[in-house]
Order: sequence, then C-alpha cells, then structure tokens
Amino acid sequence: MEKGKGSPASAAGGSAGGGGGGGGGGGAGKLLIYTSLDAKDELEEKLERCMGTVTSLTGGLSEREANDALNAHVCKGAPQHEEVCLGLFTMILTEPAQAQKVTRLSF
Repeated sequence: MEKGKGSPASAAGGSAGGGGGGGGGGGAGKLLIYTSLDAKDELEEKLERCMGTVTSLTGGLSEREANDALNAHVCKGAPQHEEVCLGLFTMILTEPAQAQKVTRLSF
C-alpha cells in the first residue's frame, strides 16, 4: 500500500460508477490527494508540473486554440511531448469533470 492512498480497489471504485462522476469525491480525483503526513515523491511532482504546463498552455483558450497551442509545444522536442502527454493523462485521471474535454484535446 502506498502512502495512505487507500486500496487499489477503492481507488478504482470511484471511477467505475459510470457517467464520469468520479464516485462522490467532490469532483476531484483521488490520485493526488495528500495528508499532512504524506510526502510527494518525484513522480507525483513531475505529474503535477506536467499538468500545470498543460493548464497554462490551454487556459482561457477555445478548444481549437488549445489544440494548436499543445501541438506547437509538442513540436519543440521529445521532452515537451512527454510533458504534454503526462499532463493530459494526469488531468484525465484527477479531474473527471474535465476528462471529456481533455480527451478531445489529445492529438
């Protein structure tokens, strides 16, 4: 078990309810929820950073403009491609309310 995040079955049960509601967690995914005793590891920090990059690139833009911005960023190189892919992946898992929109942004 990892850092008080509950059992894998309970984590999966939140999204298995259908309709993309996220299982009653107030709309926020349970992947990146911490208590004061939990310390973030490198992967969690990287996923949050990547999600922040995607959010900053797409914030306030139309779907088409956001797609263009992400494509332009991805074309800069392999590290940027990985950053955007991980950011989109993390957003799909942690923000069920925006999962459909994020899925449409995927290129």
